[in-house]
Amino acid sequence: MNKRLISAIVCAGATSLGCATTSEDPSITPVADSAVDAPADTRDSAAADTGSATETAPEAAVDSGKGCPSVGATDTRKCGKCGSQNRFCLPGNTWTDWSTCAGEVASAECSIGEKRTADCGNCGKQTDTCDVSACTWSEGVCLGEGPCAPDDVETTKASCSSPSEVRTRKCSDKCEWSTFSACAAPKGWLAMAKPTITGRTMHTALWTGSKMLVWGGYGSSPTYKLDGAAYDLGADAWTVLPASPLAGRRQHAAVWTGSKMIVWSGYDGVTQFKDGAIYDPALGTWKTIATSPLSGRHNAAVVWSAATSTMLVWGGCTSSDCSAVTNDGAAYDPATDAWTTIPSGPLAARTDHAFEVVGGELVIFGGRNAVGTALGDGGRYDPVTKVWTKFSDPGAVLDARYDAASISDGSTLWVFGGRTSSSSSSAKGGAAYYSPSVGWTAIPDADTLFAPSGKRYDVAAFQAAGKVYVFSGIPSTASDTPASGFVVWDQATATWSSIEPTGAPTARARATVVWTGKEALFFGGANGHTCCTYYADGAVYRP
Repeated sequence: MNKRLISAIVCAGATSLGCATTSEDPSITPVADSAVDAPADTRDSAAADTGSATETAPEAAVDSGKGCPSVGATDTRKCGKCGSQNRFCLPGNTWTDWSTCAGEVASAECSIGEKRTADCGNCGKQTDTCDVSACTWSEGVCLGEGPCAPDDVETTKASCSSPSEVRTRKCSDKCEWSTFSACAAPKGWLAMAKPTITGRTMHTALWTGSKMLVWGGYGSSPTYKLDGAAYDLGADAWTVLPASPLAGRRQHAAVWTGSKMIVWSGYDGVTQFKDGAIYDPALGTWKTIATSPLSGRHNAAVVWSAATSTMLVWGGCTSSDCSAVTNDGAAYDPATDAWTTIPSGPLAARTDHAFEVVGGELVIFGGRNAVGTALGDGGRYDPVTKVWTKFSDPGAVLDARYDAASISDGSTLWVFGGRTSSSSSSAKGGAAYYSPSVGWTAIPDADTLFAPSGKRYDVAAFQAAGKVYVFSGIPSTASDTPASGFVVWDQATATWSSIEPTGAPTARARATVVWTGKEALFFGGANGHTCCTYYADGAVYRP
């Protein structure tokens, strides 16, 4: 072969060789004919030696030991981020090194041949590959998924004898279901069937041991309610109560004797009632009770005394605008259908006070007088000895207030929130416990958890297993507008915490809540202190 032609071919494709490309340059050392025209066995040996050195270099051609096809042949491949590189066939049938990768795409997402693997779906794996045409990621298929996602919960009523119970299973961190648990009542917020009675506020609700009884209240069409309903938790069903002999009313009182409901007092916009009736759920019947010797009233303190099997009544508002309030009281005995007045006590007349049975005694705190001044004192009445005791004022522990929430675990009175005037901006924060043997113990505000403010009134509250739960109400930051929120005070750790709101009722004021021993039943309320949307729904909360 012509020596000049060989030099031109080699240098045209292999700049890395550092040779000149002009065949007329006298400085080029002639290539011996023997190097080109050598016998075939000699050429093969030279090619093998040169090829061996090329294959050991990075990115060397994989030629299965056969070298390249012919001198001057060109090979091109894609590289990097959709760039390309070349190599050329040298004498001796060996390839040059691949040239530098050129023409890469700046906006490319990946390099040719690149792969990535990531978690997907329910514990699956997905391998993406780099598209050789565009150097963008091409998503792979999610493989090896499990039947569930970690922490998923599934429930079933299958094999459970009670309609309120379910069996539960949870998905593991490996996306595998656990076995179903034993039948048990579920935790958290649960839906409650909606009753056929209309929405209301300022109604009463109590727990009989198997059902929640709701009666009376204020709403629309008619404004003053004279109907009621029973909610069966186990069946999640409501039953309308038989018609009562009482006129419609609000802000009345209702107590559970252990077998019957007594309804007494109330207000219908004109009349302050002092009559009442007993409802027997076993028979589904009502009967009126003896007329009270007390004046008609609403917002009185009314409790059931298990120690004397009597209904105790004290204080309340005796006029439509509460410009007249009272501090007298009486005890009603359903066994004899008779009333007995109770001795005068050390407390001034008031209404909207906090009250509960504590240690068998009627305990009263706060309230407001006839001119709307908030009161900050309290006392307790023992129905067995018929003796009143005025306890020390809480002072800085708990200042004067009315419309506060009050509950009892039987040994303490717990008071939360309230207000000092008709303005919502006067809403109070903080809380305190009262125990006859210890006195008052302060509890800090829950502002950081009860946004927009822990200062609230008209909240719904209940106590269970050493914890106090507070729901919604009207905050100091709003004008008669309830705010959402659900917080709990843990007496053992002396801390507040918030509770997941999913499933909770909408924000409301003056909702009722009863504790069954296992769950709290919320019902009714309004979108303001007295106005104007009246709720006929509720929910069940199980700690």
